[in-house]
Amino acid sequence: MYALYMVEVVPAWYQILERAEADLRQLIQQALVDGRYGEVVKLARLADGISRLVAENRAGEVDVEPVGSQATFASSQAKQLSSPASETAPHSALASVQRRARSRTFPRFEREADKLVKIAWSKKDRAEYEHKAPRWVIDVLLDAIRARKGEGARFEAPDIFPLKDPQTGREIPSYQSYLALAWLRHEGVVVKYGRDGYSLKPTAATKEHLAELWEALPFRG
Repeated sequence: MYALYMVEVVPAWYQILERAEADLRQLIQQALVDGRYGEVVKLARLADGISRLVAENRAGEVDVEPVGSQATFASSQAKQLSSPASETAPHSALASVQRRARSRTFPRFEREADKLVKIAWSKKDRAEYEHKAPRWVIDVLLDAIRARKGEGARFEAPDIFPLKDPQTGREIPSYQSYLALAWLRHEGVVVKYGRDGYSLKPTAATKEHLAELWEALPFRG
């Protein structure tokens, strides 16, 4: 009876933590937009504490204990988050939040007429930048992957690049080729295996599916 009770309790508080973390992320992003940086720092500390609890639970590092022990543990965590030591280095905390927000925001993909647009963040220049590529570059890339490696087979960029314009025979600029590859990865059509290359998901790049993905992109009028 006791074991059954614990199985029911753990998912409940775990889901509560996940929802709280998601809500805090939204509050942080809104506070950044509004310029309420002092509030951002406070929210970031809370979100970080909750994120640690969620991560520990996912990794199996949080032991299942009686409810009283869980309450004591949560109370101690709350005290740590509100302790004077947690008030140090507000600027670094704010910078960390801003970096996390950017990592969730970039890269973004849009379409402009028949062009694919990638908006990314330059760490060097600390500013947004854009790359554009014609829509047909995506098709050229997919044809090259199928012809040289096949669907489902591992490949590296040098196995496929440089791509060539089928009409003129000229090399397609590498940034356009990589832009097409980045979008296919973003949409889950191509899978990346760390340093072990990529693969094209079998049947994931049908004309119908690609058309749906393309139409779903935000459109620049």
